[in-house]
Amino acid sequence: WIYRKESVPFLLVSNNLGKMKGAILLALACLSVAAASQDRQMMLLDLPKDILGELMALLKGQKVVKSIQCTDPKPNDIELLLYTRHQKYDPVVLDVFAPSPIKSDKPVIFITHGWLQDIKDPQLQDLKNAYLERYDSDVVMVNWGKLAWDLYARTACKVPKIAQIIADYLCQVNYEKGMPLENVQLVGHSIGAHLAGFVGQFTQQMCNKRVGRITGLDPAGPLFNDAPTAERLDKSDADFVDIIHTNSKTFGYSDPIGHADFYASCGTFQSSCVIPDFKLDKLINMPMDAVFCSHRRSVDYMIESVLSSNFVATECKYCPIGCPPVIALVTRPGKAILGQQCSPDTRGKYYVPTNLKSPYATGGRI
Repeated sequence: WIYRKESVPFLLVSNNLGKMKGAILLALACLSVAAASQDRQMMLLDLPKDILGELMALLKGQKVVKSIQCTDPKPNDIELLLYTRHQKYDPVVLDVFAPSPIKSDKPVIFITHGWLQDIKDPQLQDLKNAYLERYDSDVVMVNWGKLAWDLYARTACKVPKIAQIIADYLCQVNYEKGMPLENVQLVGHSIGAHLAGFVGQFTQQMCNKRVGRITGLDPAGPLFNDAPTAERLDKSDADFVDIIHTNSKTFGYSDPIGHADFYASCGTFQSSCVIPDFKLDKLINMPMDAVFCSHRRSVDYMIESVLSSNFVATECKYCPIGCPPVIALVTRPGKAILGQQCSPDTRGKYYVPTNLKSPYATGGRI
């Protein structure tokens, strides 16, 4: 068997311009919002009305309807940016159709963002920098921000097609450069966690290779909570799948879906994160960081875990319902480390206590 790039059909964009007119107008609005948000803290009132309406529905626990209008991404909608210790702030833009400069003898970490984000997000930049400080590795940031600034349902439906392009690239590098895919770790936040899962599925289908590790940072819940395993991240997508739950039942996935699932502060709301007032007139004046605080706190925990091993977790068989595990006060439950230092042999569900502010790790105190 020989891997050939032509084995994956090139993804084409619909030519039906009439149907795309509304989407183009929305995309232009979102791009202007994204540009504005780089200069100041972004508020909910900056969002286009239809995205704000959908966000309100998600906050209230209302179900979002799965999108049937799912255009194919263009290759230039997705950027793969390679960072190394010597090029920490000046990345190489990878060409998905050309030989790769990725070193085959180094671990490779792919970081991907979620909904209403791109890789310029300060948290994700901090995560990249933490990896480069701790490890002599290649870090590839997957930027699909042009597609993430859209309605949630439309964003979610594009994820498998984005994943095909990334999986195709990984199979190329494996075949042409001999890079072992077991040396690859995919780290995804929110919808990006499911994107990582699809990449793991597609490398198995395209070149019969399994990536070494997928770390899901509060994988998205809406549209994925009831989905079959083939349509979301699960533990069959990599040799080791570990999950950090921080905002289940709102933006995050509730149930255990990895080999090891960590419920930080029981996984629903995080310490010092304000629970938003769902009245529209009050909500729209809140910054995006406040509304997504618990959801995005998973990234903060991951950053800290790269640089330390202080996130000591306690086995919690009945999490997230039976949390915290008070039985741990009188028994000797298993222990594990949340985040990057987690052993690939770790299995099960764990409770992780956290502090109100950074450093968030408590060292294991319940």
